[in-house]
Amino acid sequence: MKKVFLFAALSIGLYSCKDAANKTVTTSDSTKTETTTKAEPTLTGKWMVIDLQSKDDSKSTVKPEEIKARVMKDSMVFEFTADGNAISSSKSLPTATSKFVRNGNMLEITSDKGKKDGFEIMSLTERNLTMKMKGENPGEEMTFLFERF
Repeated sequence: MKKVFLFAALSIGLYSCKDAANKTVTTSDSTKTETTTKAEPTLTGKWMVIDLQSKDDSKSTVKPEEIKARVMKDSMVFEFTADGNAISSSKSLPTATSKFVRNGNMLEITSDKGKKDGFEIMSLTERNLTMKMKGENPGEEMTFLFERF
């Protein structure tokens, strides 16, 4: 479970972005109509872990409470950039840059050493992101709750 935590900490990240809106302006004679539709929330941005829930039905020696305490103490920040980079940083770990590919609600992170991990995006809003990651062993699972800043 410790390996799973460390890879997660090093492999996901986000970069700050502003709310986007698409504006459509239609003119008909002397009448002007402006319609604003809000763009879908984007993963691109800078996020901070605000909660972590671990489930461990395996025989791992690392307890879920220990992982949560470490993540919260480290003030972990993750950044996804528009060009496909995933950057992670924290107080106790060096900054790491990986690559990410999003396909619907699935996210694949590839480290600079070629290790791939998959995440499921459970929810994504302008302010919050929830992602679930399966562990290396059956029964291991972590759910990260992030807040955009």
